[in-house]
Amino acid sequence: MIAIINDNLSCSLTDTFVENNSQVIQVILISVEMSLIPKISRILHFDKPMVPCVTPFKKDGTIDHSVIGSYASYLNTNGVRGIFAHGTTGEGLSLTSDEKKKLTETWLSEIRSNYPDWLGIFNVSATCITETIDQANHYDQLGVDAIAVLPPFFYRPANDGQLMKYLKTVSDAAPSTPLIFYHFPSMTHVNFRLKEFVSQAKKEVPLLVGMKYTSVDMLELTRFCTSQESKSFKIFTGNEQTLTPMMALGVKSAICAIFNFEMPVKGYNKMKTSFPENMDEVINVQEEMGDFAEKLREGSFIHNIKRKLDDLKLPNQPGFKVGPPRMPIVE
Repeated sequence: MIAIINDNLSCSLTDTFVENNSQVIQVILISVEMSLIPKISRILHFDKPMVPCVTPFKKDGTIDHSVIGSYASYLNTNGVRGIFAHGTTGEGLSLTSDEKKKLTETWLSEIRSNYPDWLGIFNVSATCITETIDQANHYDQLGVDAIAVLPPFFYRPANDGQLMKYLKTVSDAAPSTPLIFYHFPSMTHVNFRLKEFVSQAKKEVPLLVGMKYTSVDMLELTRFCTSQESKSFKIFTGNEQTLTPMMALGVKSAICAIFNFEMPVKGYNKMKTSFPENMDEVINVQEEMGDFAEKLREGSFIHNIKRKLDDLKLPNQPGFKVGPPRMPIVE
């Protein structure tokens, strides 16, 4: 890796890879301070399964911080190597700002003490921009690996320019932290042409380095992943039903709710080992994980995930209870 400092203290990164005796050169141009290179490089090269972690609640409805240690140990044993906190599965939009800050601090303490190889992404999304900015600034001071943000989903942006302005406002509040866009169009009803969006983002929001792609639009993703724009932008699979096609497009990491359980994590790792030489195995495992997810979707998806976690029998690990979801999520 070569870092070249220009007059503005920004940098150019050049990564050289050797594949099948042919040299493949990927040139990554990132206009950021030199101190951010390790964080950004780690995200761009991350290739392990991550989990959108649930938020554990006590019977009185408050967050149970005492559960995080046992929960993290369980996830690590299964093969998880990172968390996406305060997302959809984590009921982030049902948590107060103070609750998210304290929960982030608990997770960071656990990760730094016991799982330093984990990647931690913390969602700062809120319906109020001042709260989103406050979260972003707080997490920046804590030194998290990355923050994530949804687009405004009630007063939605009318065009890419408005969305870019919103993302820049959030990113400016966390000047030392890479930003991940949380793309979930079936929930937010905000969509765009991916290739053009990333091209514009590189110019206007330099710290926007990746996306949690919770979409089934493989045509749009194919346009992007076969372009030069994809070389310096990280895509995380956000939907377990699209693991195989996204793997074929070179997507090497996933953040899926079913990774709260051992079988899907091991299945995903098996898919990556088998791809592309043994496609029969890949397809079989994909089908098994699809069936697993469909059973969880019989009713309330998040409620079923939390109940299944509570019902786990862990003879060689400390047990834990995460409790039911908060309203408005009901069984």
